[in-house]
Amino acid sequence: KLWLLKNFFPYVRKLMTPEISNYIKYNPTSGELVWEVSRNSNAPAGSIINSKHKHGYIQFKFNYKMYLAHRVAWFLYYGEWPKGFIDHIDGVRDNNKITNLRLATRLENSHNRLPNKRSKSPFKGVAFVKKSNRWQVQISYNKKVIYIGQYDTDLEAAIAYNIKATQLFGRFAKLNEVNNG
Repeated sequence: KLWLLKNFFPYVRKLMTPEISNYIKYNPTSGELVWEVSRNSNAPAGSIINSKHKHGYIQFKFNYKMYLAHRVAWFLYYGEWPKGFIDHIDGVRDNNKITNLRLATRLENSHNRLPNKRSKSPFKGVAFVKKSNRWQVQISYNKKVIYIGQYDTDLEAAIAYNIKATQLFGRFAKLNEVNNG
């Protein structure tokens, strides 16, 4: 009997938990989640959910559980909880417009990262090598670092990165923004 209660309880709790869609509305055009029903003085009806997680995602608490807004947005729009990861196409973690969200595997989601903020180059995958006085390009794929080459300018290097990233990652490639003139 104890085993039955222990394994049955999560289902009962799920049934007893009010549907999140009765409390929150999602605007797919703006990406905003809005409280439909007043939860407390911090979350009155009509207020936009905009509390940020330490990594930049919007989060909120509902029935003693923390939720990430992009996952709830997916649920409210498609009617089912996402299986796997939700990728923010533009890399902006608080942009929850439905056109900016897509399902991804862990690997696909990792391909869409922004450039390293500590790098001297504004471009992803590009680093300056003092010894050769050139810009080196490399990319990570399947847990391996692939050396692409060295170039005279960081712009040439960024273009080389973009070509390889497109070949390897397809629509999940986070490309460098290059202006050819």
